[in-house]
Amino acid sequence: MNIEELDYAQLAELRNKINSELSQRRANEVLAVIQKVREVIAKSGFSEKEILAGMKGKIQSIAIEGASPARLAAKYQHPSDKSLTWSGKGHRPQWVKAHLAKKGAKLDDLLIA
Repeated sequence: MNIEELDYAQLAELRNKINSELSQRRANEVLAVIQKVREVIAKSGFSEKEILAGMKGKIQSIAIEGASPARLAAKYQHPSDKSLTWSGKGHRPQWVKAHLAKKGAKLDDLLIA
């Protein structure tokens, strides 16, 4: 199949078919992984319930693909543009760097009251 010869409608239809097939294959892969995990659990001598209970609280520390990290509460705020905030974690935003470049400026000047 030469996709360069397809018109827009044909390409859109092909994309829909591909997306549908990808979704189905992903679902099948997930089911296969679940089955493998269940087999490992069965061989371990523990129940699924015991394993899941043992993981409680630890799940949050595992990075899940596609999940966005929890947003941290803002600790600092731009003095004039209140929409610009920073949690104090990670790289300093440009507006924080610009403020700190001023003579006598301190990070505490930007603390949210």
